[in-house]
Amino acid sequence: MIGAGDSFFVEKAKSRINALLDGSSIIVLASHNLAIIRQICNRAVVLEKGRVRFVGDIEPGIENYQQSGQKQ
Repeated sequence: MIGAGDSFFVEKAKSRINALLDGSSIIVLASHNLAIIRQICNRAVVLEKGRVRFVGDIEPGIENYQQSGQKQ
């Protein structure tokens, strides 16, 4: 999930993220890392040039995101 740092840092980061997830109703995560998005998120918002392009479930959101990147 976390792609930087030594194993101690990665475990510490995972614990921190899990604590945030357990104690929150809403978390906004902005990332291009699809593996992290799949693991953490349950909804997706895809933006294009500052405008909302898609709102919905993760897999269709990722497909929409990947299609928008092919146009550029």
